Amino acid sequence: MARNPERETSEVRIARITAKQAIVVATITALAGVVSSIIAYSQGARHSTAQHYLKIVRVEKRGFANMNPSVRIVADINDQPYSYPSRAVWTDISHEEPGESFPLLANQSEYVLRFSAFYRRDDGEVQQLTSSEVVRLAATRLPVIDTFSLYLLDQGFTRGGPDGLVIRYEVR
Repeated sequence: MARNPERETSEVRIARITAKQAIVVATITALAGVVSSIIAYSQGARHSTAQHYLKIVRVEKRGFANMNPSVRIVADINDQPYSYPSRAVWTDISHEEPGESFPLLANQSEYVLRFSAFYRRDDGEVQQLTSSEVVRLAATRLPVIDTFSLYLLDQGFTRGGPDGLVIRYEVR
């Protein structure tokens, strides 16, 4: 069967156009890859990938006359709860540093921090301490050392009263 020279020319022309289109598509794809790499790099520079930690530096009681309460502190950071002590149910309030650090969620531009606590009185009764305070920490401003006050939750009040805790913490 004989081939038509006009048809061959037409087929060769289509093949050339298809090859040119493939080169254009490959070039666009390569450029898109370079642009996305640049964007990813610039976002990585703005959002720190460094691991940050919360450390409970000290817990001090305020009030609680004639009591040596045991406590359990709950730190809620970006909706992730961390509990101190992590290897026991209760810890006594002492003048020693707790020394426990908690790794925080990575790749966060901001940490929203809030504390609450449970305390066990000498007679075994468990009560809750809370606060309406919320702390916002930008990751670019770390490390931060600060305090957070908790108040005895009694009859629906969350502020005031002589009994409470002061939590000294560090986020680094």
